[in-house]
Amino acid sequence: MPKVLAVSSSVRRTSSACSRAFAPVRPITRRTPAAGRALVAGIVAFPASQVVHIPLNMLLGIGQGSQFGIVGISVGLGLSAGVCEELARYIAMRWVLKKERGYANGVLFGAGHGGVEALIFGALSGLALVNNLLIHFIPDLAPDAVPA
Repeated sequence: MPKVLAVSSSVRRTSSACSRAFAPVRPITRRTPAAGRALVAGIVAFPASQVVHIPLNMLLGIGQGSQFGIVGISVGLGLSAGVCEELARYIAMRWVLKKERGYANGVLFGAGHGGVEALIFGALSGLALVNNLLIHFIPDLAPDAVPA
């Protein structure tokens, strides 16, 4: 199989997997058209929280070393992630989804938030796997093999 077809096939499988990730919410959005707004709000809330969370960690120096060791780093990163994500959820639920307070809307908001989080971290894990495989099979790509 030519390389172009192999890449095209893997891109098609990846996009199919991404569309299947949100397949369980389709029946709810069909019955309640306004519930799609809750799904989109959940999808936007997670990346928005990370836009605040990651620079906050850099600003506070969390994760770059701590006098408390690995426990201090873990607690600091966990608390900053929790505060930023809960703040993003609160803003989305308080101002964006002011009138949508039903069960279906809550489920869809959570599915959007968790679904996009899983897709982002899955994609990052996949990229790390590809990177490691490339370095393994093409040793010239290893960081210590690159001339300074």
